[in-house]
Amino acid sequence: MTAAAQPASQNQQSGKQTAAVPLRRLMRATARQHRTALLWTSIVVAVLAIALAATGVPLHELAARGGPNWYGASRASVDYAGVLQAFALILQLAALLAGMFLGAPLLPREIQEGTARLAWTQAVSRMRWLLGQVLPLAGLLALGALAIGAEFGWWLSPFPNSAVGQIAAWSPWWPLRFNLNPLLLAGWVVFAFTFGVFLGAAIRRTLPAMAATLVCYGAVLFEVSASWRMHYLAPLRLAAAVQFRPGGYSYGVYWGSQQPVIMSQALGWPDGRLLSGAERLRSAAWMRLHHIVMWITYQPGSRYHAFQAIELGWLLAASAFLLAAAIIVIRQRPA
Repeated sequence: MTAAAQPASQNQQSGKQTAAVPLRRLMRATARQHRTALLWTSIVVAVLAIALAATGVPLHELAARGGPNWYGASRASVDYAGVLQAFALILQLAALLAGMFLGAPLLPREIQEGTARLAWTQAVSRMRWLLGQVLPLAGLLALGALAIGAEFGWWLSPFPNSAVGQIAAWSPWWPLRFNLNPLLLAGWVVFAFTFGVFLGAAIRRTLPAMAATLVCYGAVLFEVSASWRMHYLAPLRLAAAVQFRPGGYSYGVYWGSQQPVIMSQALGWPDGRLLSGAERLRSAAWMRLHHIVMWITYQPGSRYHAFQAIELGWLLAASAFLLAAAIIVIRQRPA
């Protein structure tokens, strides 16, 4: 004798046949179900933390012994910029791996193994089931990213501000470093994870969802770093006086303690029009006669924290949107 299980939606409509499973219970079940993935995530976070500590402790000791000028005296023997670039790249890859190996396989694996279909026939709605799957993992990933981001900031703290103007990698605006502050790193990790969850819900196959996450997340990160980020706020323009001489020219601008991000610079007329190709070949006397200046388009350094807040805001909004889209896809598709 067999009995057909009644879907949760029908149970809820009929009123009181079964009680809804608490979301907290779903989260505990998710933690047990994905303990292997959580273990590997913890191992990755621990390895990163140990690597930062193993290199950061001697670095802080060297800075304490060398005094304010320690960096200039020791940088010839150690490629600190190379170490910084390596850590920045590894942390960028860690966010991508969270989306590929935790987010993308989450729902396809449940659907293919049939555990999702079993859960949907119990007193659990598809939305509650999905939230129970996603929220614990997203929260733990965010906490891990916050911890690593804070430790990375500690690792960077001994370096003087003078290093910023010497190597691009030291600038806080450097694309691979900008999003490694604790809150922003957590935002990117959660965004990558929810992006993978959405693609997994839409594709419903593990390997294609992982490949799509790699391509889509990589494309978004590249576009944000290369172009979108510098247009969160309208850039400013500055006309700098130019000293023309036969065979060349020179100009200088004092930016103060906060270095800007130079987006473009070109010779132009005092009214803002840029020189044409033929006009740029004119003599130094002609340039001086027409009061030609250097027009610089830039983002001031004082906007750094505003840009970080804007990026964190749209990352959180995009993560919520992706999660809502995944819920819609799951609710509309047949089991």
